[in-house]
Amino acid sequence: MTGRIMALPRRGVPYVECLYNAVTDPTVEVIDGEGSGLRPFHGVSRGDLVHIHWPSFCYDNPDSVLRTWLGLTNFIGQVTLTRMRGARFVWTAHNLYPHDGGRDKLAHRIARVFFTRIVQTIFVHGPTAADAVAKEWNIPRRRIVQIPHGNWIDYYPHDVSRAEARRRLGLSPTTFVYGFVGLCKPYKGLEKLIETFSRCEGDCALMVAGAFQSAEYLATISKLLAALPPEKVRFEPRFLKPDEIQYYLTACDAFITPYRQILTSGSAILALSFGRPVIAPNLGNLRDIIHAKNGILYDPASPVGLLDAMGDVRNATFSEAEILAGARSMRWSEAADALIRALRA
Repeated sequence: MTGRIMALPRRGVPYVECLYNAVTDPTVEVIDGEGSGLRPFHGVSRGDLVHIHWPSFCYDNPDSVLRTWLGLTNFIGQVTLTRMRGARFVWTAHNLYPHDGGRDKLAHRIARVFFTRIVQTIFVHGPTAADAVAKEWNIPRRRIVQIPHGNWIDYYPHDVSRAEARRRLGLSPTTFVYGFVGLCKPYKGLEKLIETFSRCEGDCALMVAGAFQSAEYLATISKLLAALPPEKVRFEPRFLKPDEIQYYLTACDAFITPYRQILTSGSAILALSFGRPVIAPNLGNLRDIIHAKNGILYDPASPVGLLDAMGDVRNATFSEAEILAGARSMRWSEAADALIRALRA
């Protein structure tokens, strides 16, 4: 029996590329979905499974309220027609709401209520995310399936030493380096990280690397970093190529994810995939994957939670091999198998 999964999106995002590359069942075909336009699910047939990751990509236009509402109307209509043709939908809930606009945007709330009622299965990364999704939309737990967020160990190159990485980035071999790597957006809490770092004492440095989608936010962060001693800052505000990421991860002693709010963090798993301990708020799936052997969780409501964690990590001992072993146990193949089971259901 042959089955088809339409992936929206199929390419262009490391997560989806790793997931669908792990679908190795010869009787299952993964096809590309368009994700936009008047007929976003064109080509779907009865029995097909449409797998959506970020529903807002199908309707949201950040520059136009009118186009967002027109897109949402079309999205609801096309999903309904596709279901009537005999196809089914599943959703991987990477977040409760889009980070841009969030729950405050009415279009997002309507889209989520509609979509959570029509999908067959909602995939989540861990028990905390499952609880949050079930509570937010009153979803029966039988429709929520927990899957692992796979690791990045074999996805990005990792063949440079710590010394070589630090030489390339101009970092002292003895300085304790706190690192943040990834897309830089307001919900990730960089302002809090920079303010907290300014209170850290001793021989330490802060490294921030990643692209900014907002020129205004880039200006805000640049100004905050400029107030710190220049020898304590390594700032790289740009998109990092896949073969560059290893330098920034290998060079840091501890990776920080200072999110204001989060459901799933691929950045934390990226750090674990390089054997780096993670400092993270006790939120979302971070509380499911970060523990005493691979990092430190802090209370985001505490005014000194992050500061204390940044101090504690310098006195802690972590095993890189043990962190890597834990990351290796998070397999894309298990998530792919769950997707295939949804197709066969």
